[in-house]
Amino acid sequence: DAAIQPLCANLPRATLLTEIRSGHPITRAAVLRHSAERLLVDDLPLVVSIVRSENDAPTQSRSLQLAAISVLRDFGEASAIDTLESLVKSSSESSDAERDLAAAAAVSLATSRFSAAQQRLIKLSGVEDAAVRSLVLQTMAEHPRPIWADQLRTLALTADVPKLRTAALTGLVAIGHPQLIDTLSQCLEDDNVEVSGETLELISRQSHPEAERLALKWILRRLAEAPPTRSMLRFLLRTGNQECVPLLKKYLETDSPVRSLIVTVLVTVGDVKLIEELADRFDEWDWSDQERILRALHTSRNPRFWTIARASLEAVHPGLITDIVQLLTETGTPQAVELLGSTIERDGYELHATAVCFALAQIGTNDARKRLQHVWRTSENPAWKSAARGALEVVYQRSPAISIVQQGLSQFIPTPTRSLEFFELAVAVDPDLPIARGQRCNALLKLDDASEEQLKKAESDCRYLIEWEPDDSQHPTGLALALIRMGRLEEG
Repeated sequence: DAAIQPLCANLPRATLLTEIRSGHPITRAAVLRHSAERLLVDDLPLVVSIVRSENDAPTQSRSLQLAAISVLRDFGEASAIDTLESLVKSSSESSDAERDLAAAAAVSLATSRFSAAQQRLIKLSGVEDAAVRSLVLQTMAEHPRPIWADQLRTLALTADVPKLRTAALTGLVAIGHPQLIDTLSQCLEDDNVEVSGETLELISRQSHPEAERLALKWILRRLAEAPPTRSMLRFLLRTGNQECVPLLKKYLETDSPVRSLIVTVLVTVGDVKLIEELADRFDEWDWSDQERILRALHTSRNPRFWTIARASLEAVHPGLITDIVQLLTETGTPQAVELLGSTIERDGYELHATAVCFALAQIGTNDARKRLQHVWRTSENPAWKSAARGALEVVYQRSPAISIVQQGLSQFIPTPTRSLEFFELAVAVDPDLPIARGQRCNALLKLDDASEEQLKKAESDCRYLIEWEPDDSQHPTGLALALIRMGRLEEG
């Protein structure tokens, strides 16, 4: 198909018609489909003949017949519409092939741009044959149009099959109807759970105040008698109405399959007092509910967040560590840095070393940086040492001294002395920045008349860089050059 489509847009019509009439069985259907826009009324007899003459054709030609049926939607002539109608009426036939053709014909009538085809489908929706009527109504529901909105409303209210009712209601919501709210109300009150549930889902996806009020009233009435469903809870979560709080609280005491979602609704729409009530029972919830309660405490800036977060970290609660680290990162306060720092190199936290260190890096305060530097310099645990170094790289990339180093590099070739001034300034602004120390060392060693003081700075820079990047051979080389120039050959 992908290869044939561009050809059909450029080949002469005569060539296309020849291929449709007598081409290879595999390509005829594709050519017919992609040539639909180039066919004229004079070509309609050819398309109709394909539909009618292929009834007993082998399987490989069935796709050609289906393609022809699809093409008939682009014709408004009576012969095209009559052909499609006769195929739809054949849906009562027993063979699967006949039913497939009938379904394709119904879709062509439904999607045709010609009102005569759409009117014919409406006429077919009232025939006595149950199989035909069912097919037509299902097609109308799947391809809603304003012209058959009344049929869809009747179908949504009276069809025997719940799926057909919900499909019709979905179509009715998509195209609109003067009595849509009344229809939604009746379907919402329906005894069939599938119908009422889907109706609520449809209302939830709309932004219609009257429909929302209708749904809320129904939900509150249902909650007084039975546990909530997921659809009900999703609606309450979206609308944020607090009237549901006392009704939902009683279902926390039950072993409900939607208990976690109930907690989510309560912490989202409830007030501070309710969140504290849930926090009082923190240990009773599973970890996902605990995370929601913690986030609610964090969002409301409730002091209990810190108490519970600290206790959970001290208990090495595996399900909450990642969530707490994220919340502390969002907080970014000195208290958050202190709490994150308390987890460093503790038993049970090795798997979380990267998360903790990068959280400190994201906060990026001086205290956070010092804690990372301490871990990098002193830790004997490879996981923590590596995580701290990676986090420090992130910190250093945000250093204000980076821009000063870049200015110095732009001056280096024409005026090395001038660039050294920038590197000195960068080190003064951020003495821990490796690139600043490295560039200053490089500039100092290039001075032919470097003083003792300058060479000592180069020595200090090299020793720092050796600690930072022990595998880089340039740093020991630089250190040796600095020592030799200071007359300390035996150390170099």
